[in-house]
Parts: sequence; structure tokens; C-alpha cells
Amino acid sequence: MKDPFINIIERNHARTGYAYDRWSLSVFASVMELATAIGAVLILIGLVLGEGLISFVGESVLLVSLLALGLAAIYPIYLVSVRRSHFDNRFVYTLLQLSPLLSAGLSISEAVRHAYEVEDDAVIKRELELIIKDMSNGIDPVTALKRSVERVPSHAYRDSMNILIEGSMLTPRIGELLLERSNSMLADKLTKLNRVASDLGILFEVYTLAVMLFPLLLIVLSMSFSILGNIAIGPVPINTAGLLFLMTIFYVPLASVVFYMIFDMYESTL
Repeated sequence: MKDPFINIIERNHARTGYAYDRWSLSVFASVMELATAIGAVLILIGLVLGEGLISFVGESVLLVSLLALGLAAIYPIYLVSVRRSHFDNRFVYTLLQLSPLLSAGLSISEAVRHAYEVEDDAVIKRELELIIKDMSNGIDPVTALKRSVERVPSHAYRDSMNILIEGSMLTPRIGELLLERSNSMLADKLTKLNRVASDLGILFEVYTLAVMLFPLLLIVLSMSFSILGNIAIGPVPINTAGLLFLMTIFYVPLASVVFYMIFDMYESTL
């Protein structure tokens, strides 16, 4: 019976588009699971003998091994998420390259090869390379596309490729079908961009108030009420100088990092 941990990693890794060494993965999982068991045993021995050092070593081994197993399981999920976002947000431009080529009478294999040559997105380019590799190994284009659909965790890509697969068996006007599909995806993308632009406008206003104007307002108020004496939180005096210290060292950098992460999250959807 295969290790369930390895099953989880393999299931997620199959959609990352990257190859991996199954033997190395099996050895790694076995070693980490053994280390986890050893760590648990050391903790029990330390508790029975009353030896804190043994328990500490066991806790350290257990923590490190569990962390390694967790990262090994999470990393493929991260790769799948990145891969999905590339296809959801960028594959429409690849369709715009494929549709006129197919309308001009090129075969699917020729159109995919031409799209591969001009593709500038590394993730999509790699998937096109895998399709070309399958076709070079003697697999027919339709089967190669079906295998690609199974690899890519994107509904936008799956729907578009299904149109290409099914349309190629029903009509010679497959280029027009892909053009309609790309126009629909562009309309959805435009709606999404308008929503993102609106959200970013609101976020910039909130950023200006929270990170720039709010600290200045507090400092001005502190200067105005300084005649009432100093207030302290712990060792930091909350007078004008203390408040300026808190805002400069803690509040503004932390708030800026939070807003940067929010802006980066929106940027990744474009």
C-alpha cells in the first residue's frame, strides 16, 4: 500500500507541469516519517525519565520533521496555484494567436508550434512545449491536447481546449470558434480590470489616510495636548517624541507592508 503522504504530493505535483524523482520523494517521506516517530519516542522517554534535555531533543526532531513534511506537501499546491493564475489571466492572449492561424488553414500541431515560438509567458510556453513533445513522440494532436487539459488546473484553459478538441472533430471553422471564445474571455477580463481599478482606487485612498494622514494627525494632536503631561505605554513615553518614535519605527513600516501585500495580491490577478 502506497504511503498516503506520497499520494497527496503526487496528486498535486501531477498538475504543476514539472517532473520529479519518485524514488527521491519516497526516500524523503520515509526518512521524515521515521524522524517523526523517533521524535515522539524521545519525548515519551524524556517524560518518563524526567530528563528535560531528551524531551527537548525529541521536540526539536519532531518539529523539524513535521515542518519538512508540511512544506513538501504545501509547495506543490503553491506551484499549482501559480500555474492556474498564469492560465486564467494570460491564456486569452495565446488564444488570440491560435485563432487566426487555425483560420488560415494551419493544422493544430503547426498552430501550437507557432504559438510556442512567440509565447512570452514562461508557464504557458512550458505547457505548449509539453504538447509539442507529446506530438513529436507520435501522439496525435487531439490526444496531446486532452493530456494537456488533465495537467493544467485552470477552468479557462480547460474550456478553451475542449472547444478546440471537440470543434476540430466537427467543423473546419475551428479558428472562428476560438476567436469567439477569446472575445468572451477578453470581455470578462475587461470587466475584471474595471473592478480591480475601482478597488485599487479605494485602497489608495485608504492607504493615504491610514499610512500618511493618520500618523500626522496623531502627532499634531499630541503636540496640542502635550500641556496635559506625558502618557506612557510600558517604557515608551507617549508624548510627541514617543509617538513619533512609535509611528516611525512600528506603525508606518508595518502598515506599508500590509498594503504592499494587498496591492501585490491585486496585481497578480491582472
